[in-house]
Amino acid sequence: MNVTSDSSPNKKRNLFNFVVSNALSKVAIVAGDSDERYGTKSLKLNDLQIFYTLGQCTQDLSSDDCKGCLGDVIGNAIPWPSLGSVGGSVLYPSCNLRFELFQFYKEGDKATLPIIKYSPSEKIRNWWQTISLIVVSIMIFFFVGCYLLKRKARKKFKAILKENFGDEGATLEPLQFDLVVIEEATNNFSNENYIGKGGFGNVYKGILLDGRQIAVKRLSISSSQGGTEFKNEVLLIAKLQHRNLVAFIGFCLEEQEKILIYEYVTNNSLDHFLFDFRRPKFLSWFERSNIIRGIAQGILYLHEYSRLKVIHRDLKPNNILLDENMNPRIPDFGLARIVELNQDKENTNRIVGTLFGDNGEIKYL
Repeated sequence: MNVTSDSSPNKKRNLFNFVVSNALSKVAIVAGDSDERYGTKSLKLNDLQIFYTLGQCTQDLSSDDCKGCLGDVIGNAIPWPSLGSVGGSVLYPSCNLRFELFQFYKEGDKATLPIIKYSPSEKIRNWWQTISLIVVSIMIFFFVGCYLLKRKARKKFKAILKENFGDEGATLEPLQFDLVVIEEATNNFSNENYIGKGGFGNVYKGILLDGRQIAVKRLSISSSQGGTEFKNEVLLIAKLQHRNLVAFIGFCLEEQEKILIYEYVTNNSLDHFLFDFRRPKFLSWFERSNIIRGIAQGILYLHEYSRLKVIHRDLKPNNILLDENMNPRIPDFGLARIVELNQDKENTNRIVGTLFGDNGEIKYL
């Protein structure tokens, strides 16, 4: 019988496993009955192969406990169904067992506890286990540290939202972006990404990590609009959704920065097509009709069909953006005003909007 073969039939494998387990059981008995809690035995398998076994327990164990520990090794720690070659060792905290086809212990050395020698493959395996344990520990500390830092930053963001938006800030948390994300998307607000300027501040084109193109409106210190308009736009447009309104993606409120993030609309604003006669493309009557219809549908949604009744108060050609299919999108809700659903008039003492602008809405509302 070739005990090192991994391709033996099941019958021979079962016989081989029985021989090995029987030999290990005998050395467990020898070790348990020994005062040193140590024992060795050898078994001649055939003319060429001898099976050597060693069992050892810590001397604080009783005879029965030592036999029980080594019995647990034999019954549970050795993978009998997949055992394909003879040779291995199992170390428990209080006992260990080793078996090989070569003599790895000194014959007759009973007084001195044996030093178990490991084969090169076992040394490599133990080395990798040690390295793996160290790497896993470092990774656990790293992820725990990242979690604690993220949790601290989240608490900070929640405090900022509470301070600026009151109780409604809790609903805005998923829309809040880190400043580093926006800086990465816009190449740190580079001139190459600059696409325009408005009353709110500069507008930059950006690309998020997921590939989405965005338009980033960054409030300037000298802006004629301020924090009130910024909060108004965030709270308002986050609740509005319509195909003729510019989609709101999120905002950033960090380190004195006030930033609004929208979908990027490719074809610029309507005034470029109406008043820039140097453009090679002019609007067809079909496109003009489609733009008028889209603007009207957007305004009708704001006035009648949205969750809120909203008056835009700054509708003009340069506040109408056109997408790749020349469909109109209405942006800029910083000056917008919410009124009651059944309200049809309002008094105010402040004029808002663009002076002499082409606006179909009431300027003084």
